[in-house]
Formats: sequence, structure tokens, C-alpha cells
Amino acid sequence: MNITNDKEVVVYKNEYGKYSVMLRKKNQDDTFESAYIPIQFNKDVKLENKTPIKIKNAWLTFYKLDTQDGNKETRYIIRCTEFELAANKTEEEPKRNPFEEFGKTIETESQIGEQIQITDDDLPF
Repeated sequence: MNITNDKEVVVYKNEYGKYSVMLRKKNQDDTFESAYIPIQFNKDVKLENKTPIKIKNAWLTFYKLDTQDGNKETRYIIRCTEFELAANKTEEEPKRNPFEEFGKTIETESQIGEQIQITDDDLPF
């Protein structure tokens, strides 16, 4: 099954470097359901999380996975060989301050120097 689309599709990247796209549908009771389908690109493709693209050439394929009970489970995946980045890329997530994890927020490098005082006694040489 071939897939082409002139509309933007947002590509999500997980912590393992695997990509997926989201499908969303509206139910009869006006609620929404979402599902994610894995998408695979050529080896040299590197995308950030939440990158909007326009798919030019792709198809739906599958692979079989052995389950613990000895059966085979079918998994579907989109194989994309041609796409273009969408013109209006979504805004990146705000950068977090690494010092917040330790209970102190340090805004600038000058504040770091003010809080840490090193004397000659602290140096090993």
C-alpha cells in the first residue's frame, strides 16, 4: 500500500532513536483516540522529535514477531524513502536548566562563580 501526503505529518522520536507518527480519530461520543505507528527512514536520516514532514514516497509494510506463547504477531510499519521538511517547523521544547535537578536554579554563568569559591587549599597541586 503506497502512502503519499501533501499535508504535514509530525514525526516523533523516542529515547531509543525510533520514529513514529500519530493517527487520531474522533469517536461517535466526540472523544478522540490516538495511536502511534512506527515509521522507518533511510539509514542516513536524522530527525529531531516532533519534526513536521510531508511524505513523498512511502508504503505500509509488516513483519512477524514470535510471541511467548509460540504464535506469531503481525506488526505494521511505514517505510518512508522520500520526504521533505515542512516549511513551518514546530517550536522546540524549552531548554531546561540542568541545575534544577539539584534543587537550585542558577540562571547565568556569573552566578555559578559567585556561589562556588575556590581557594589555593582546594587545589591538588
